[in-house]
Parts: sequence; C-alpha cells; structure tokens
Amino acid sequence: MTAETIIVGLGQAPVPPIAPAATRVVGMVPPPPAGFISRAPLGRLRRAVRQSEVVVVVTGMRGVGKTELAAAYTRDVLTDGTAGLVGWVDAETRGTLLDGLSAIARRLGVHDPHGDSEVSARQLREFLTGRPDSGLLVFDNAMAPELVKPFIPAASGTKVVITSTQRDCAALGDPLDLGVYTRRESVRYLRKAAQLTDDAGAGQVAEELGDLPLALTQAAATINHLGIDYPAYLALLAEPGRQAFTRMQGHEYPSQVHRAILLSIDTAETPTGDRDLDTVVRDLLELVAMLSPTGVARELLPDYGGRRDEVVGRCVQASLLTRSADRTAVVMHRLVARVLRERADTDDDVARLLDKALDLIAPHLFDTSPAGMRWLAAARIIDHIDAITAAQPTDRVLDNIRRLFEARHQAARQLIAAADLARGLDHIHRTLADIENHLGGEHPQALTARHNLAFAHHAAGRVAEAIDLYEQLLLDCERILGAESPRTLITRRNLASSYHAAGRTAEAIDLYQQLLPDYERILGADHPETLIARRNLAYSYEGAGRKSEAIDLYQQLLPDYERVFGAEHPHTLLTRRNLASTYQGARRMAEAIELYQQLLPDYERILGADHPETLITRRNLAYTYQNAGRKTQAIALYEELVPDCERILGAEHPHTLTTRRNLAYTYEKAGRRADAIALYEQLIPDCERILGAEHPHTLTTRRNLAYAYQAAGRMANAIDSHRQLLADSERALGSEHRHTLKARRGLAQIYEKAERIADAIDVYEQLVPECERVMGARHPETMTARHSLADAYAAAGRTAEAIDLYERLLPDLERASGKEADSVQALRERLAAARDQGERVL
Repeated sequence: MTAETIIVGLGQAPVPPIAPAATRVVGMVPPPPAGFISRAPLGRLRRAVRQSEVVVVVTGMRGVGKTELAAAYTRDVLTDGTAGLVGWVDAETRGTLLDGLSAIARRLGVHDPHGDSEVSARQLREFLTGRPDSGLLVFDNAMAPELVKPFIPAASGTKVVITSTQRDCAALGDPLDLGVYTRRESVRYLRKAAQLTDDAGAGQVAEELGDLPLALTQAAATINHLGIDYPAYLALLAEPGRQAFTRMQGHEYPSQVHRAILLSIDTAETPTGDRDLDTVVRDLLELVAMLSPTGVARELLPDYGGRRDEVVGRCVQASLLTRSADRTAVVMHRLVARVLRERADTDDDVARLLDKALDLIAPHLFDTSPAGMRWLAAARIIDHIDAITAAQPTDRVLDNIRRLFEARHQAARQLIAAADLARGLDHIHRTLADIENHLGGEHPQALTARHNLAFAHHAAGRVAEAIDLYEQLLLDCERILGAESPRTLITRRNLASSYHAAGRTAEAIDLYQQLLPDYERILGADHPETLIARRNLAYSYEGAGRKSEAIDLYQQLLPDYERVFGAEHPHTLLTRRNLASTYQGARRMAEAIELYQQLLPDYERILGADHPETLITRRNLAYTYQNAGRKTQAIALYEELVPDCERILGAEHPHTLTTRRNLAYTYEKAGRRADAIALYEQLIPDCERILGAEHPHTLTTRRNLAYAYQAAGRMANAIDSHRQLLADSERALGSEHRHTLKARRGLAQIYEKAERIADAIDVYEQLVPECERVMGARHPETMTARHSLADAYAAAGRTAEAIDLYERLLPDLERASGKEADSVQALRERLAAARDQGERVL
C-alpha cells in the first residue's frame, strides 16, 4: 500500500528525506531537538503505542521535550514506512486544532466542501473510526481534554499520540509521563553542546536548572556565545534582578529556569558593534513572542533592510528561535515567548508589544471576496490574532485593545466568508465576551460583534436564531447609535434578508420598502448600500412570486448600477443575471435566454472562463434552455459544463454536484429517463458521502430520483422513495422545514399519479396548514398546495369542498400574480368547471 503522509503545522521543519519513496510528504513535523531524545522514553513510547487500543497521552511540564519525543517517534514511523497515514496537528487552541484536522480531511477528500472546519474534523474522525489501515495522528500540545476528545477516532488502525502539560488529558488514553533528564543525561548533553569537559561544573549547572532540557539548551547557547565556563555562567545566573515565572498550575519550574532563559535573551540582545543589527534583534524576538506558537512564516516578518535572515540566524544561535529546514518559518518555544512577554512590565511596554504585533499583521488582513480567499494563509493570520489575544493585555491600554478587537472582527468576517462557521461562531462568542468585559455591552465594538454573530447564524442556515439576534440588535442600535446610524441601517437590511431566507417574504418586503426612503435620505440614492437594498427588494419580490414588480425594479436598477459601479463591476453583472433569472421565472424565456447569451461573454471576458461566477452563468443558461423546451441545447451545455466544474472546482464541490443533478433532470425532461435514473443513482451516494445524508442538496437529489421513477412508470419505486424521503426530512429537518414540505407535496403528487386520491388528500390536508403556518397563506408555495388540494377534492367528487377552496384562493392569487395572469385564468376555469359539476350533481 502506498503511504499517504499528511503532516500539518506551520513553522516546523519539514520531514527530512527519510520517508520511503512511495510516501508523499505534504506538511511539516518538528525538527530534531537541540538536545537529544533519550532511548529510554522513545522505547517507552514505542511500546505504549504498540500496546494501546488507540490513544497514548504523553504528559509533563513545559520544556521536558514532549513534542520532540513525539516528533522522534513520528520520524521513526516515516522511516519504516509502516503507516499509511501520518497526521500532525497543533492542538493548543480550538482554532489551530480545527485548522489542522480540516487540512488533513481536505487532503483525504473527506472535508466539508463548504469550508466548515468543525464539520471537516468530525468527518475525518468518522473516516478514521473503524478503519483498519495503520496510521498515526499526533495532537501536539493539547490544552484541554474536552477540545480533543470529540475528534479522536474509535477502534481504529490509526494510533493517536497526544502531548500535553495538562494532567487531566491523561484520561484520554494510556498515560506516559515524561520527566526531566537524569543527571547523567544532563551532563552528557552539556558536555556535547557546551564543548566543556568539566563534568562536575556541568552537574552544578544541571542542579540549578532542575535538569530541564529547555533550560540546559539555553545555558549551552549562552556559554558558547560568551565563551565562558560553568562557574562564570553560574555567577551570571545568580545575579539579582532576574525575576521568576508567575506560577501557573502544571508548570512547577525552578526559579532559575526563568533566569536561564532571560540570560540567553540578554546575551542575544547584547550590542555587538553592528548597530543596525543590534537594534532589530529585540524587535524580532518581541514580535515572534506575540504571535502564534505554531510558527511564523518567514515572509510575514519584517525585511529589516534585507537583513531578516541574518537577524533570525542570530536568534537561532542563541537557541531562542528554531528555523525550519526549508527556511520558510520560525518557531519560538512557549516558555521563551512567555519570558519575553512578562518582561514587558509597564503599560507602555505592553502597548508597544501589542501595537508592534498588530502593525505586522495589518497589511495581511483579509480579502473576503471569493477571488481573494486563501484558506491556509487566512487561517494562519487568524491563529496569530488568537495568539495576540491570548497575551491578555490589561485594561490600561484600552486604545490598543480596541485596535485588537477590530482585527478580531475582521477575523470573524473572514471565517464567515470562508464558510468556516463553527470556528467563526466560537471566535465571535469569545470576542463578544471580551468586549463586554473590557468595554461594556453597549460599546459600538460590542454591537459589531453581535452583528457578526447574527450574520454567522444566517450563513450557517440557522435563520430563526439570526432573526432573533437581529431583532434585538436593531432595538439596541436604534437606542444607542440612533435610527439613522449606518450600523442601524445595515442591521435593518440584514434583518430583512433573514426574513426572506426564512420564507417570510411579506415581512422582508415591508422592511425593505420602509428602509429604502431612509437610505436615499441619509446616504443618497446613488450610495452603494442604497443600490444593494433596492436589489434585495427586487429579489424579495421575486421570492414572493411578484415577478412583474421584480422585473420592473431590476430594469430601473440596471442603469443606476452601470452609472455608479460601472458596466463591468461584479455587482452590475450580478444584477443583470438576477434580471435574467427573473425573466426565466416569469416564463419570459426568450428575454431570459437573450440576456444570458449577452451576459456570458462578458463574464468570460471580465472574470475569466474558469471563474465560479462564469460557471454559474453557464449553468443558468442551460437551465433556461431546458425550461424553454430547448432540451438538446441544455444537454449539450450541461455535458460540457460538468467536466469543466470537475476540473476547476473539483468533483466534490457543491456546484459540481448541482450541475450533475441538473443534467440528470434535463435527461428526464428530454425523455431519456434511463440516463436520468442512472445519473441520479450514481449521484446520491456522492452527495451522501460529501454533503451528508441529511443535507438539503442530498434530499433534493433523492426527490428528483423519486420523480424520475414516477416519470418512467416505476410507481412502486417512486412511492417508496417519496415515503422514505419524507420520513428522513422530518427526522433531520423537522416537520415545518421547507424541504420537508416539498417532500410532503411530492408524496401527495405521486399518490395522485397512482390514482390513490384519498391518500393524496390526506397528505395535502396535512400540507396546507403547515405551509400557511410556516410561509403564510399567500406565499406561492402555500397557494400551490391549496390549489392542489382543491384539485384533489374535485377529482374525488368532493365538489363543494373544491369550490370553497377555489373561491378562497382566487383573490389571493389575483393579488399576487395579477388578474390577467395565466395561473389566475386557469384557476377561474377550474372553479367554473367545479361549479358546473356541482350543479349537475344537485
């Protein structure tokens, strides 16, 4: 079996070229330690992993070499080539843990295609659970068992090694406690590293430093740099004024450990006569100390007038930084970073370190447009923001903290834009709590965090919760900021958008109609926010079935978009595409096709033939061809589009799956029912594997297959499929979800086709009140259900009930579609026929 090696963790040295040739290394593990790994603990770890069911937990205080031990074992696994999967993730924070696991899931093809890192991490666990193939997954520096536990595979051939300073993590598996060096190991290390033969002096140094490997490394670096012997080093270590660590649970260090690290820092910062170099060493150390302990990419660091690598080299010589073998990143041990941060003991120093770190990352804050998404780079910047936050600056530097909160807001927006919604929600909740603690719950920063929270709920499909959050936020914005504040206006607009997403289109339209005059008065008719609100109103008209009003508004809006944004701006292109889509929904097919045919070359020229928006436009044109009865052209376009989507977006991207589903649907409408059924039957397992069995797209595909069975005359298959689909939808989504309502309508329709009218009426009688309760009596889908129930009554000879329902439906349909609409004319004809039938019965 070819070994597939997945190593994740920025800033650590790439695996040396010791892996078998068949193994593909796509990430990094820590470099060999500056000291050495004793054979005894390495042998203990090997035996523990071999004997454990799944998990071994290596515990011990910082600086004893837990990460180095796990890395040495990982290199052994790579050398012997026995593991088909090797994964390494930093588990210190929820963010870095999810980043690492989702990267492995992405490499294995089991990630969430929408970008949610928690979904990806859980899907990776499911993939590994019960998988017999051998593998190794390392969770390095786990800080809380409750963070790691949900992602540990069960009964798997993949063994798990966890390293942690937290003793309670030992309950996650078979414990292996790693202590400090023995005195003999300490002396052996110092003899080699410091190149001194005074074993008695080495023993004294080891005694002072508690035999802690990290401290001994710092001591050797200082001795070598200063060219001194052990007695001279001990004298420096004993100098007064070198404070000890603030005591933390699980970090019982001798006070001299802090002194050894601080002495190494002082030595590195001692002037050498090269003033330009001397001035930036301190700057670099303080910067890295404020950033993510998982590592800092080289290109993120200042250039220092072309001397960046030289500055890094000086810090590496002092054992204060570790440089990756490919020189792409640097890592600072957490204890060293802690000493540097604690050295900033005045408010001015704290503010200076915070500003310095924010200045560094500010140019790299995020472009949230689809074209600007760089998932891994963005995740690393968010890791740095989280690390700066964890430095916990005091309330006395509020101006700097406000700046940090702005960066955290941008991180939240990036996570939402990347659809990493689980991490985004967690990030926003923590940010909001910190803002309320530092600035108060009514500070504008708190309102921004609450807005991000509501927006994230909407993006996650939790629209009811988003509406609740927006409604309360709107009241507070109006009270605190005023009714005319831009933040208040945006909150009103986003609330309307959530109403629309929830199917509450009448409320959305009312809110947009109230909002537009305020936008025009406060911001101006040509302000981008005003134009976007007008487009949203047109979209809501369309969603409410008010197609003619939507078309009128889009037609009025387009010249304004072209004038304000320009004819080639993405907003203008999207407005043209919305107009084409509304033409198609209004059955004005010739106009829709003409507009799409004009629009597609513009998308190809402006954004490129491979841009996702171009692909969507091609798919929309194919869909319009199909609805216009031009099925040959639709099939040809879909058959060209599917391989392009697979090449550009990937075979597992949601757009690719949707395009395959649309092709199957068009096969069915073209009478190629066997082809449609075959394609649906291939597609459903892919949807279930990639999106999940309960995902709306999966349910839609299953519903389409049921209709295809029906069209092919396979009524028993169709009825069974509709029944199972309804049961699954009710269980997964609830009885009032729109997809459940569609499944209920589908079952009723198949009963009608099978001439089981009584069964159809039973289902319709459940469906109509649910639609009225969820969407309102005048929603297009509700009126369709009411119409279908009336038709079923008529077919069953229950003429009086049919007439009553037709008569109550008619004014609602006239109001929604206009008295001359084809659907209204058809309803009048049904009503007349029912009345005629009733008279004959009487």
